[in-house]
Amino acid sequence: MGNKKSKFKKLILATHNDGKIKEFENLLSNFQISIFNLSKLNILNEPVENGNSFSENAQIKMNFYLSEVKKLKEFITEETYLLSEDSGIEVDFLNGEPGIRSARYGGNLSTTERNQLILDKLKGVEDKRNARYVSCIKLINIFDQSQYEFVGHFTGTISHKMYKGRGFGYDPIFIPLGYNETVSKLGDDVKNEISHRAIATKKMIKKVFSDER
Repeated sequence: MGNKKSKFKKLILATHNDGKIKEFENLLSNFQISIFNLSKLNILNEPVENGNSFSENAQIKMNFYLSEVKKLKEFITEETYLLSEDSGIEVDFLNGEPGIRSARYGGNLSTTERNQLILDKLKGVEDKRNARYVSCIKLINIFDQSQYEFVGHFTGTISHKMYKGRGFGYDPIFIPLGYNETVSKLGDDVKNEISHRAIATKKMIKKVFSDER
């Protein structure tokens, strides 16, 4: 991600997802950015994500949490940013599902059950196991209201069985293009170089947080 140090900034991650928080912290660890999550700021509510795209859902999250963060007036400086993100996996055989409903696919299921649901739907399928992860990041400077959007894609295929290990979400059944193991088996270091979230974050760093921009 680079070794340049940027001017000190505050970044609020608009998510309660511990997996996402950990990934963003790792992806931004080489930069002078003080990272806060919603729990640290005692913001516990969540919006209804009823958009029709990753971009729309990321914007819904941004708008919702921006109104909450603005109440913390003493916290906001000229270099305070809010980051919202919506992401998911699109499977060719399922006509792009789960897509924007990835976190809620199949109803009130556990992550393991969601992974198994996709494997069950692809049982016997060989030709259309292609899939891609999508990450859409929305970023706003709370002080001057400048906004940005960054998108990353992560292509691969769905495995024939679940391989538990590192990662979260659909990582136990997603094999990246050019690899023979699922993301969960490849581990954090590989994922943080090639994933959809890593790609979108690298774009964000280059545009906003890098001294090289």
